[in-house]
Amino acid sequence: MDNIEQIVSHFVDFCASRLKLQHIPEVVVEHEPNFAVEHASFGAYHPGHDVFQVSAAGRHVMDILRTVAHELVHHKQHELNSTVPIAQKEYEA
Repeated sequence: MDNIEQIVSHFVDFCASRLKLQHIPEVVVEHEPNFAVEHASFGAYHPGHDVFQVSAAGRHVMDILRTVAHELVHHKQHELNSTVPIAQKEYEA
C-alpha cells in the first residue's frame, strides 16, 4: 500500500467513527493526472456501487483528505436517505 493510501485509510477510519457510518464504502485513490479534468471534480461518490474515488495526482495530502471527508459526508447522507436537493447536499458536505 502506497503512503497516501495508508494516510487515506487511517483518515477514513477516523471519519467513519466520527460520522457514525453504518459501513465504510470502498475508497479508490486515483493517481491518473487527468482524473480531475475528466470528472470536473477531485472526488466522486457512487452510492449505487458503494464506492468513491478521490484524485491524488499533484495534490497536497490535506487537499486529498478534505475531498475524502466531503465524499464521506455524501455517503452519510445516502445512509440517512437524505431527500434534500443536491445543492443543499453539496453545501452540507
